[in-house]
Amino acid sequence: AEFLRAQPNVTHVYSLSDIMKRLNRNMHADDASYYRIPDDRALSAQYLLLYELSLPYGLDLNDRINIDKSATRITATMTRATTAETKAFFADAKQWQKENWPTYMHSDPTSAAVMFTYVSERNMQNMVAGTILAIVAISIIMMFALQSVRLGLLSLVPNGLPILTTFGTWALLDGEVGFTVATVATISHGIIVDYTVHFLSKFVRARDEQGLNVEDSIRYAFRNVGVAIVVNTIILTAGFLVMTTSAFKMNVDLGLMTVLAIGFALVLDFLFLPSLLLLGKRDGSAKPVVEGEHIVWHPMTVSFRGPRASETDNDPNPFLDYRLQVTFTGPSGQTYNVPGYFAADGDAANTSATSGSTWRAHVSPDHVGKWTYNVSFREGPSVAISDDPDAGTAVAPVDGLQGTFEIVAVSY
Repeated sequence: AEFLRAQPNVTHVYSLSDIMKRLNRNMHADDASYYRIPDDRALSAQYLLLYELSLPYGLDLNDRINIDKSATRITATMTRATTAETKAFFADAKQWQKENWPTYMHSDPTSAAVMFTYVSERNMQNMVAGTILAIVAISIIMMFALQSVRLGLLSLVPNGLPILTTFGTWALLDGEVGFTVATVATISHGIIVDYTVHFLSKFVRARDEQGLNVEDSIRYAFRNVGVAIVVNTIILTAGFLVMTTSAFKMNVDLGLMTVLAIGFALVLDFLFLPSLLLLGKRDGSAKPVVEGEHIVWHPMTVSFRGPRASETDNDPNPFLDYRLQVTFTGPSGQTYNVPGYFAADGDAANTSATSGSTWRAHVSPDHVGKWTYNVSFREGPSVAISDDPDAGTAVAPVDGLQGTFEIVAVSY
C-alpha cells in the first residue's frame, strides 16, 4: 500500500492492512503509535471478526478478502492517465512484487481501466494499420482506374495527409491522441478518398478525352467538381458539428476531429493536389511530333494529341464533327493546306485500336530548307464538310499551334 501511495498518479489506496492498522489504533485509545499491524496473529483474527460483526446488515468483507481468507485485494484509485502512464504504473507494480514478495503472492491487476488500457491500445494500433493499408490499396486501385501509375502514387498524398494533419493539430490543441483518433481515421478516410477520386477522374477526363494541357485539365476539374466538393464539405461539417453539443466527451472529440479531417481534405485537394499535378506536368503534352526522314520529297508526318475519340462515336463524330487543317509553308513561300485526320492511338496498324487521342497530317516537302506549319482545329456539327473557315469552335490547345522543321537534299 505504501508503494502504491508513493506513485505519482495514485490518489487513494484501500487495503485490508489499513483496516487492521486502524482497528489496532482504535482499540488502544487512538494512540498513534499503535497504527500498525498487531504482532499477535490471534489478536488480528479477533480484530477481523469484530470488524465483520460490526458491519451493517448485508455487508461483508468479500470485496476485500476471499472466503477462505487466503488472499486479499488492494485497490488503487488513479487520476486520469494516458495509456503509456498506466502501463508504466503496471510494470512498476509488477517489478515491486518481484523484489518484495514471494512468488506465490504475485498477481496481475484487474479492473475496467486495465481492460480498456490494452483494448484501446490494440484497437488504435489495428485501426491505424488498417487505415494505412486501405490508403495503399486504394492507391493501387486508382492506378488501374486512372490508367496511370504516377497518379495512383500521387493520390497517396491527398488521401493520407489530411488524417496525419488532423492528428498533429489535435495533439497541439488537446495534447492527447487517444481512442477517438482511430475511429476518426476510419470515418473520415472514405470522405477524403471520395474528394481525391472525383478531382483526379475529372482531371484525367479533361487531359485524355479532351486533349487539354495540365493547367486546363485542373481548371476543368475545378469547374466540374469544385462546387460539389465545397457543398459536400459544408453539409458534412454542419452534421458533425452537431456532435459537439453532446455531454459525452468522446462524441465531442469525434465530431471536432472529423470536422478537422474534412476541412483539411478540402484544403489539400484544392491547393496541394493541383500543385503536385503541376509539379510533374508534361509541358509538351500537346506539342506536335514531327516524324520522317527530313529529306526532300520524302513524306513527313505531324502528329497532335487532341480530343480522345473512337471510330464508332456519333456525338461528336471524329470524321464529321472535327476539322483538322494544317497549312505548310515552304522556304520559297509556297503553301499547302493539308487536311488532317483522326488516327486512333497513333499505331492502329499494329494495335488495331479504334480509339485514342492522336490526330495527324502528312506532307511531302518539295524544297530544301526551313518549313513552317500552322494548325487550325475546329469542332462542331458537320464542320468537316463546311466551307466556312470559322465554322464551329476552336479545339484547345491544338488550334493555333505552330512549328518548324528542316528539309535537306537527297543524299546518295
